[in-house]
Amino acid sequence: MTEHTAKLATACIFAIPGLFALALPGCARRAARGFPDCRPAGMLLSTLALLWAAALIYYTPLDFISKFRIHLTAFLLVSIPLSWMWMRTLLAARSLGALMCLAPAPVLAAVRFAPGAGRLVTVSLMYAVAVAGMVSTFSPYYMRDALFRFGGAGNNAARAIGALMLAAGLAAFLA
Repeated sequence: MTEHTAKLATACIFAIPGLFALALPGCARRAARGFPDCRPAGMLLSTLALLWAAALIYYTPLDFISKFRIHLTAFLLVSIPLSWMWMRTLLAARSLGALMCLAPAPVLAAVRFAPGAGRLVTVSLMYAVAVAGMVSTFSPYYMRDALFRFGGAGNNAARAIGALMLAAGLAAFLA
């Protein structure tokens, strides 16, 4: 991943939901209220998170992991349905949190040695995403409560949050 692609990915992570909340605040608020307990979204996001984590395990050049690589497919075939079965409550919030923990790694690797201080905007935003992902994974009710507050806020508050997210995305891209 190049530095430009990393900045574009960071901008998309922030700008797309920001544009959605800015353009369609009522729809964004309804989606936010229903997301944490949405079973199909949770199943899809948990599958993506487990596949991404398995790919990281497979391609990590560590000797103590290499002997377990042959069992990775069986682990996935067992862990995906078990995660659907055992984590019924707030599965979507947990899975989005897991993806938020995984997403910053390639972006941070791409901008690590970039010249200039503009990369610090991207780095700061990605660390904020990672910390929010950790909180959402281990305590998904915090994400649920935040999304319920967003969903219960008025359209003007939703537009303001959308504008802040859009501004953060643009700042990451232009920095």
